[in-house]
Amino acid sequence: MKTRAKILLSVLLILAASFSMIHFTPLGGDVYGEVRLEVIDGDEETVIDEHHRFYGRTSLYRLLVENYEIDYREDFSKVLLSIETIETDFQNNFLKIKVDGEPADYGMEGVYLEDGAEYTLKVVEVD
Repeated sequence: MKTRAKILLSVLLILAASFSMIHFTPLGGDVYGEVRLEVIDGDEETVIDEHHRFYGRTSLYRLLVENYEIDYREDFSKVLLSIETIETDFQNNFLKIKVDGEPADYGMEGVYLEDGAEYTLKVVEVD
């Protein structure tokens, strides 16, 4: 009987340790980085200039949702319409995404954060 109790206790301890590791470890594991996010309005004024830490494979979309009040439209993908007090209509103007000064190849769901990178969202008028 003592052997069964020891086995049961061991299993419970292993389960508790596993749950703790899964529950308290950030998504994506222990790998993390830090990025800079800058948001520029239509008057060329910097409205947001902040640094954020991230864990694992994190998209720009996730960073924005977790840290700011945003609004977006869903077509084939999520199109960012506003962040905090900056609003666009996507017909006359939009938020252009740049990564380290270069235009992003994808929208906010497809841009993944890289340690040390600078992400800029800038209001751009449609020609």
